[in-house]
Amino acid sequence: MQSIDIQLRWGDFDQYRHVNNVRYAQFLEDARVRLMHQPIGDFAPSHPRTEECIWDLLRPGLATFVARQEIEYREPIAYSPDPVQVRIGVSSVGGSSFDFAYEVLSEGRLRSVAEVSCVVVDAETGRPSRIPAEMREALAALACDPAPLRRRKAS
Repeated sequence: MQSIDIQLRWGDFDQYRHVNNVRYAQFLEDARVRLMHQPIGDFAPSHPRTEECIWDLLRPGLATFVARQEIEYREPIAYSPDPVQVRIGVSSVGGSSFDFAYEVLSEGRLRSVAEVSCVVVDAETGRPSRIPAEMREALAALACDPAPLRRRKAS
């Protein structure tokens, strides 16, 4: 998994003096966007387009949308001047969709786990579209286990 630091802001906290649950979704988004804009060579040095980022591999007319997200809160995050660490990887790649697995840590402790499903769509029609081969290769280089959501253990 790749590790991305996200700086806490005073406005992230609620009246109970811990990070508001909505902010966790923003942590995931911030980490995902930063990862998708990171040079592919940082995590896949043998990829043919190492200087580009995953977003560059989408053909014109394609877009990605979040189709599902699930966040499981384990422990609250109290204020700290240190950033939270978001660990992110790709837990599944299908024909037109892929899943990100996340761990959010603060002060070295696991605070939440999450999984977000994204789908590649034709921007004009809004219909799912196959993931381009070079993008699929870059996503595969980020392979990790699925997020350890408790509901999975129960099923």
